[in-house]
Amino acid sequence: MLVVCVVLTGCQKTNDEKETKLIDDVRDKKETMIVENGEDLQDGDKINFSLTEGVKFDAIVEMPDINLDTISLFHVIAQKYDGQKLIPSLLGNMPENVKVENRGKAGYGYSFQGNLGSNWMNMDGLVMADEDAYIETDHWNEISAFFPVSYIGTEIQVVIDGEKNNQEFSFATLGESTDKARQYVNEISGFEDVQMYQAYAFNWQQMSKMQEEYINAPENEQAKPEGESMRDWSDGDNCYWIFFEQTIDGIPVLNRSITRQDDLYIPYSMTEVGYTQNGIEYIRFGRRYEILDKQTVKLVSLQEIYETLQKKFEMAFVEDITIDQMKLIYYPLPTKKNKEERWVCDMIPVWQFRIQEKEYTDYIYINAIDNIEIVG
Repeated sequence: MLVVCVVLTGCQKTNDEKETKLIDDVRDKKETMIVENGEDLQDGDKINFSLTEGVKFDAIVEMPDINLDTISLFHVIAQKYDGQKLIPSLLGNMPENVKVENRGKAGYGYSFQGNLGSNWMNMDGLVMADEDAYIETDHWNEISAFFPVSYIGTEIQVVIDGEKNNQEFSFATLGESTDKARQYVNEISGFEDVQMYQAYAFNWQQMSKMQEEYINAPENEQAKPEGESMRDWSDGDNCYWIFFEQTIDGIPVLNRSITRQDDLYIPYSMTEVGYTQNGIEYIRFGRRYEILDKQTVKLVSLQEIYETLQKKFEMAFVEDITIDQMKLIYYPLPTKKNKEERWVCDMIPVWQFRIQEKEYTDYIYINAIDNIEIVG
């Protein structure tokens, strides 16, 4: 049995340290409480204990401020975007030379390339509405090609002047940019709501260094266009790159791509926004879900969730692994396709655990209803 100690003003040792799990709560309270199942966890709590010999919890809890007894399981359809509605909403009108492609049962795809109009500072760019939807100015396309990042799996790592990621620019703070972007995305997309979960700030000097490294890299010699030269960078290229996750009933929906061994497609909803001194210059909208029906479900105790994690790691030889995030999300698990080739999914409440092993990041998903791991 796992016993969970919630410590609100420091940690107290118990008689049996191997069985006692310490949770350092960041809430501003004065008393110390012992909670067997940790059922009173709240958003922002910090969990710190050894799960097994080679695995430790050092995690921040992310969960909505809602009654967990009223959580629902939703049945949804992962819908495509209607270009006849979305493009006029973005541009203020439907361009005459919009390109339309017939997708058969899946409907039509719409795209337009050219002057995006006064809503977008009369900049040139591209807008598309199909399975996914996005709008991007040519300016954003140019500067984003030299973002100072690399990818480890689906994780983003800043590789040039990473300590400057907290910088802010004179045209707007990150908070101001995020608020405006969130309002606009909600207005255009029809989502219940989105919330920011990650953001990056890049100045033109970082991007200039990235372009210089690319041009001078010997391995790029054959691939470089003939006569390529440095871009004329300026303060107008400083930008925020903001990531939002969609919420349903206040709970965020899976925001990352998952590759399963059985090749089952798992839709996810991540919305990206690019923001400069010109305002919003880029949006890639996340997956849009249409709710068919819902039913109230009962979640298993956190005690049971911890024990499932413990059993999983005890069966494997692992060491120096840290679980640094525990997050309640909705996981869209496909059940079938309808006649329009749209995925019908069960939107399942799931505990998502982020696993760190040196530089490698992975995730574990445990169904919060039946306590069974959703494996890839």
